[in-house]
Amino acid sequence: MHGTTMQVIVHTLWSIEDPVTIVTLLFLRYRHLSGKDFMLFYIRTLYALCSVVCECCKSLPVWCYSYATIVCFSELTLEDLRTLYVAAQGYCGSASCTPCNWLYRNKPLTYFRDIFVNSGGLMKVYIKDDSGDKGSPINGRINGLFFMANNINGEPPATSQFGSWRFQVPAEMLLKTVPNMYFSDFYCMKGRDHYITLIATRPGSEADQFCSRRLLPVDLYDSISNPFLFCRDGCLYVTSHSNLQVEILYTENIDIHEWVMYGGATMLDVAVVCKGSSTPGGVPKNPNCSVCNLENLECV
Repeated sequence: MHGTTMQVIVHTLWSIEDPVTIVTLLFLRYRHLSGKDFMLFYIRTLYALCSVVCECCKSLPVWCYSYATIVCFSELTLEDLRTLYVAAQGYCGSASCTPCNWLYRNKPLTYFRDIFVNSGGLMKVYIKDDSGDKGSPINGRINGLFFMANNINGEPPATSQFGSWRFQVPAEMLLKTVPNMYFSDFYCMKGRDHYITLIATRPGSEADQFCSRRLLPVDLYDSISNPFLFCRDGCLYVTSHSNLQVEILYTENIDIHEWVMYGGATMLDVAVVCKGSSTPGGVPKNPNCSVCNLENLECV
């Protein structure tokens, strides 16, 4: 779309205060396009409208700014996820792998103290925040607990970015309780590291039903299509790529007492680096990255 045409449309919408009217006009303007192009131009127009609002001190009604912000981050389709998955495969490449003996969750002491004092040691799932790609289908839609899978020679790293206490559990034992695996995101933030997000679900659960419709299934027994985390010769392995982090959203509650007593899990005090805690609401994906930005990938 030419910039002049965009400006005409944006300024035409400027004086309209009825949300239904704006949506109708946008539909009429773009109805001749194919489904994907329709959504692309539709979103770009709303984004431009949102930008004009920002520049003019949000002089449009509040609902319009909110609506434009929401629509700009439309949900990723299965086709989009496949594009991201292929990009993730390419980024991982033929990197070596290491035994994945442990999955671990790093949090501040206050987080675990609250679990033991107020929840009897039950670590409860909570809603997925907006970290990663804003269009990820799981954002704000399913509950879970994030675990990291990266090991170094079969052991978790000695430091933590998210808190001084670590709950670590034998990886294969934990994944046996949630054997269905799905791919949901490939992203980076401000640093060099990229992240692969995998969702682990219990068959038939609400989370599993959601993921089976909206995400890509991942085969843990195929190291060719899934070089990130896979089983081979009866052992679990994770990529050793130095700048690729594999995170797993575990979608069930965890009884820490039970896992420590009977499942081989343990609690450890670890050295903290960087901030030492997660960011409330999550950190958004870097929109300028040529490796994982969907718009850049579609242009290749």
